[in-house]
Amino acid sequence: MFERIKKRILSLSRHDAIVGGVVGLIIAAVFQPFLVAFVTDIYVGVGAPGYKAPSIETEFSQGKESFEPGSEVIYFENLTWKSEYQLYRVKIDNNGDQLVRDLKVTVPLPGCVEHVNTEGPAVQGDYDIEDTITARMSGSGLKDSPIEPHQCSKVIQANFLDPGESITVEFIVTDKFEKCDLLNGIPDNPDIITTYRWSVSNSVYKEVEYNRDTELWSKFTEFTQHQQGKGMFMDMVENRRYGAFLVTDQESMKQGMERCGATIGR
Repeated sequence: MFERIKKRILSLSRHDAIVGGVVGLIIAAVFQPFLVAFVTDIYVGVGAPGYKAPSIETEFSQGKESFEPGSEVIYFENLTWKSEYQLYRVKIDNNGDQLVRDLKVTVPLPGCVEHVNTEGPAVQGDYDIEDTITARMSGSGLKDSPIEPHQCSKVIQANFLDPGESITVEFIVTDKFEKCDLLNGIPDNPDIITTYRWSVSNSVYKEVEYNRDTELWSKFTEFTQHQQGKGMFMDMVENRRYGAFLVTDQESMKQGMERCGATIGR
């Protein structure tokens, strides 16, 4: 068999050999990226060394700091402290070996945010804070409406997070509300959702992780059980429903919004 192949090769003319070589190089150049991507997908799928997704860990905790009600807290931009305020921290660590891009961590909170702390000894990292969702309100009486919107979940965003780096964010949260307060960003499931991208061998991958923090679940359940009102889900965040909740004694959210002088939209 090998002799036949050898004779066939030797019988090729110089022109045929050159054409064949060029065609082979073209085929290799065209299909090599697909072959590399295919093999990379396999390595990533089995978690081969050097092909594992970065290990992103999120930690939710309640701060143990205590402040006198009525005092101004310098680390919180001189926020006047109230007895119902609670301090919560979210820490995000890149414990892997790969650079993380387009990091987004959606954090439901056991209450609504009064202040996001950007200074102080516990805060670190380069990040932005966005609302998860915001309900749009309209109505002829909106200008004089007692409706007070609040945000009860936040998205921590970072363009990059290098291996070994961390982000720590502090939220001052309240769980005391009055009628016509509109609580935005209430989820049906208070898992912390982490999404990010990473790359290896010129292939880019997206990861979605759900962290069921027991302390957050416990405090979130307690918070929602003590609220009287009506709500509606309005949007999805990575297969988790998010919506708005109106503090009201009416039989429906629509009736409650009308009583408060407004209507709600997406």
